Amino acid sequence: MKALILLSTSLLPVVDSFSSWMAPLGGHSSAPSAPITPPLQQVQPTQPVTDIDSYETAFSIIDDCTIQEESNENLFRAVKYIEHNSYKFYNHPASKTQALWNRAHGSWKLILSTGSPTCQSFHPPPAFLPFSYAMIDDEHFGNGVGLNDHTIWLSLLHKHDFNHRIRHMVVQVQHVFLGGRKLELPAFFSKASKLLRERRQRQPNETTTQTQKNDNKPPPTFVILGASEHALIARGNQSGGLAIWKRMPHDIRPIAYKGYEPKK
Repeated sequence: MKALILLSTSLLPVVDSFSSWMAPLGGHSSAPSAPITPPLQQVQPTQPVTDIDSYETAFSIIDDCTIQEESNENLFRAVKYIEHNSYKFYNHPASKTQALWNRAHGSWKLILSTGSPTCQSFHPPPAFLPFSYAMIDDEHFGNGVGLNDHTIWLSLLHKHDFNHRIRHMVVQVQHVFLGGRKLELPAFFSKASKLLRERRQRQPNETTTQTQKNDNKPPPTFVILGASEHALIARGNQSGGLAIWKRMPHDIRPIAYKGYEPKK
């Protein structure tokens, strides 16, 4: 059960490393000859470096990488440009933030992440996580893992609270699903969750034990940096990493949360 709770604290899986490959070249001659030095080959970048000086340019790069599900030399700079200038893009008028929140609704597939706040490049999810998703609707945030978008192993359903002013989405796990079917959690789990929420709501000047101080860590929070027809970018407070999600063509809720019916 502790593992399930820990899984709910982050949207952003850690990507350790990826492998690069090199094809060796060889030759053969029927007669002795002097060694031939192969000509030097100039390595060209896979993508020309682009000047990023506007929201439209940055999100064009993000959308292209999302559609292709691969990173390039411009992607990290594009995401950081959106993050550094988000206070300009969304604060005035307030309707801009509401429009961002509306675009963030839907079902999303994780395609790229940094894994940590210090990493300055995006990588695909590790092989042991073949499919990871997130879901946002008016009431809930959901996330989980599975084999693909039709076979979900583990799903978590959280209540969310979105702060439009700072674009923070705070989540609190409510239900756990295995294979799309809701688990009936024991009574002590509900009591423990309630106690944890109460401890997190304590005032700073209240006396607490060291154990309670450890429990007073902030709940999982995600900063919504940007959203489009194709891509959602967010940063998590637990790992501190960035993640890019691709909009799925269908609703994941009937598969991951069988019997779940959001309010109309």
